[in-house]
Amino acid sequence: NCILQDKRGFIWIGTDDGLNRYDGNNFVVFKNTPGQTSGISGNTITDLHEDKDEVLWIATSDGGITKYDRRLQHAYQFRQFKHHPNDQNSIPVNIINALQQDHEGNLWLATSGAGVLRFDKKKERFEKPAGIGPWTINDICVDKNGILWGGREGGSIIKINPLNLHWQIDEQYSNVYAALPHVVVTSLFKDSKNNIWFGSWDKAVYRYNNLNGKEDNFSNKKNDSFSFGIDEPISFNEDKMDRIWIGGKYSGLY
Repeated sequence: NCILQDKRGFIWIGTDDGLNRYDGNNFVVFKNTPGQTSGISGNTITDLHEDKDEVLWIATSDGGITKYDRRLQHAYQFRQFKHHPNDQNSIPVNIINALQQDHEGNLWLATSGAGVLRFDKKKERFEKPAGIGPWTINDICVDKNGILWGGREGGSIIKINPLNLHWQIDEQYSNVYAALPHVVVTSLFKDSKNNIWFGSWDKAVYRYNNLNGKEDNFSNKKNDSFSFGIDEPISFNEDKMDRIWIGGKYSGLY
């Protein structure tokens, strides 16, 4: 589901059956043990993020998030944040789809059922911007101005100002019968030129052009072997030559 290389060079691989760490020769597998708090909080790993303090944050779809700090004593390296029905200060839901850090150092979570959450790492407190409903957010990214973009499952894109928690959506998408593009946004990515790329259930690639503020649509064109395939873009990355690589859900890599 996700791959990250940390600042020490370890490769971390999140799967549907635990978290794997690869040192170039061997794998160490981390799995959740029910009732045990000195390990990862779930076994379905959806996203990974390493912050500037070299702390690894692990998102799961079955156990909230986990903080991994290798500098602590072994028994205290893992800190779990799971939903507890009797604790209103606990994370509201356990299904976390993506992680992102804003310019202020706060961690943001894309969830299924609680919209977008901001996590204050120092106070260990979760906060949801006022008015955000029980939405599913598939992915998040931060643009050049520090604004958080979230891809909704119905409703296209939500934009949040992390400083004051004000947010906005396109009201056109409130009409469930309207024929609009990218109603469901599955993935988001900011490239080195500050363009925002996103994928959708439309089976098309979209790009918000940073230079002119317009939206480009790269969808499949018949008899054009250089157009995007009939596929759902689920991941993006950029190489050192400024080329964008797109992972398709059904037909591989573009």
